[in-house]
Amino acid sequence: MATSKTARRFGIGSAAACALALATTAAAAQDTAPTLREPPPRFQEPEARQKPVERSRFAQPRHELGLSFSDESVWFTYRSPFDRGIGHFTASFFTNEDEDALWHFRFLRVGDPVADWPFDFGLGMGTYYVLLDTPDEEIPAITLSALGQYSIEAPYPMRLIADVSFAPDITTFNDGEGLVDFGLGLEVDLSDYVSGFLGYRFLEVEVEGVEDIELDQSLHLGVRLGF
Repeated sequence: MATSKTARRFGIGSAAACALALATTAAAAQDTAPTLREPPPRFQEPEARQKPVERSRFAQPRHELGLSFSDESVWFTYRSPFDRGIGHFTASFFTNEDEDALWHFRFLRVGDPVADWPFDFGLGMGTYYVLLDTPDEEIPAITLSALGQYSIEAPYPMRLIADVSFAPDITTFNDGEGLVDFGLGLEVDLSDYVSGFLGYRFLEVEVEGVEDIELDQSLHLGVRLGF
């Protein structure tokens, strides 16, 4: 009987010792388990990936040069955005096959709505200095301008733009009696620094004693480069 009791005690003690050893080993293994690294970005969930930086539809290069032409006329344009607010200064030179020419300078501000929506509107003022070949006239004019554009979300952002400048008789000098410059077009941004556009341009000046002279009335194809 004594031997049997001793064996049972020895068996219980051995089992306890084995259980303690297993627990100690498991705890040690848990403490030394390798830390799993985060998967590379291509294996992460979409939300965990870094989102690309969105380009603002108002972002503009510091300087832009534009060229547009039709079969009968050509426009050269320089544009620079304002340091504060949304808008730009534009200087343009125009000539046509009738050897008429003009210089155009304009300051234009675009509204900044409190809500994000696709329509934008702008107002501005500018000057035209028209050099007519026939009749031989020089006509300065001071104009008011209005601009409206609709932005289209696409892989390459697009804009529908309507633009008009107008001078009445009181601000059209020498023998000039008025000036109208109207444009309607579609612009496509290939990047922040290059855009292409296709549009229609109508430019007319009224001269005293002469029928209204249409300097431009045609479709234009153009490119604008930023730097």
